[in-house]
Amino acid sequence: MPDSARAEEAVATGPLGTLSHDELGVIVDGLADPLQPVVAVALSSTCLGLRTPLRAALEVLKEQHKLAVVLCSKVGWSCAQLSAAVAVNWSRQGLTPDDMWILGMLMRTNALLRLEELVLYGNGFGSLGVLALCYKLHRSSAPSLRLLNLMQNNIADVGAEAFASALRRGAMPNLDTLFLNCNAIGNRSLVVLAAPLRKLPRLFRLGLSNNKFGDEGMASLFASLKQDDFSMLECLALSWNNITNTGLSTLATAIRARGLPALSPEWLQLVGFSPDPYNPASASSIQAVFNELELAKRIDLKAIHHGQATHFKLRGHTPLLKLIHAFCAREGVATSALGFTYKGNTIEGYQTPLDLGMVSGDEIAVTSLLADEDQ
Repeated sequence: MPDSARAEEAVATGPLGTLSHDELGVIVDGLADPLQPVVAVALSSTCLGLRTPLRAALEVLKEQHKLAVVLCSKVGWSCAQLSAAVAVNWSRQGLTPDDMWILGMLMRTNALLRLEELVLYGNGFGSLGVLALCYKLHRSSAPSLRLLNLMQNNIADVGAEAFASALRRGAMPNLDTLFLNCNAIGNRSLVVLAAPLRKLPRLFRLGLSNNKFGDEGMASLFASLKQDDFSMLECLALSWNNITNTGLSTLATAIRARGLPALSPEWLQLVGFSPDPYNPASASSIQAVFNELELAKRIDLKAIHHGQATHFKLRGHTPLLKLIHAFCAREGVATSALGFTYKGNTIEGYQTPLDLGMVSGDEIAVTSLLADEDQ
């Protein structure tokens, strides 16, 4: 018996032969890869019973493959290269909304499951390009994508809102780096975009510089943050927007309320506010934000008692009374039984690590004060 006949018989008499046309269609859809369509075509061709019900789906797959070839040819890639790619940098390739539709089609099928980094910087495809890219993206779209760079594409409010809708549908769930700089994003779209951005569980780096939003956008991003909002965000770029003292105060208040716990002062960009004449935010408001970040930093301290070290982490503005109470509770003694000193000076409970100039790694000496403790 020829191999093709054996394959047909295996499909017809094996587990696949018991499935309905709809169920077989689901399998073929799962195997359908516009960059590598050979698997789905081969499966359907092994059994005459599959050819007719799946003919329309295979025709769609062939058309998708043709489009994929066109896009890859434009950027000098092959379909095999793109299929295997972990990182794609298509900056300044003159990509159009039509190209973005093809790329979006690949993202919502099984074609780009390996893709972790996608850089589309400086193509200028506008809001229509993002609408096309995000069209029907869903929960399983781009599951491995960690970095997305959409800088300098003039996506504006319409494009930003389309991107927000894709995030709300669960697309790109593992993004940790997102660059939306230089895109004419205003308050209206940032209000829509803020909620899904807050909920990205791995978001580590967010670029929003050189846009058009102001205090309303800042409020949508940072006012009334919940515990898990921006919980991993360490790097934040907000330079060259229309933010005033009010917007900066919103950010400072969020930090003071223990929001943005991972945000680093070294990676917060607030350039272009003052003395820029086009932005009325003052230097003192900017400094207030950085002051709050310094206050919010956790400091590692060691309490040394009888040669044993107990480690504590405190924010810079937390009264040291918290450490004293915790240590005494751990030892099972009253606070009056122990003395706490730093560099030879007695620590008062109201003092904070910042008051005393403490830095991570510093030691607090703990001594017994009661006679029975010394014996």
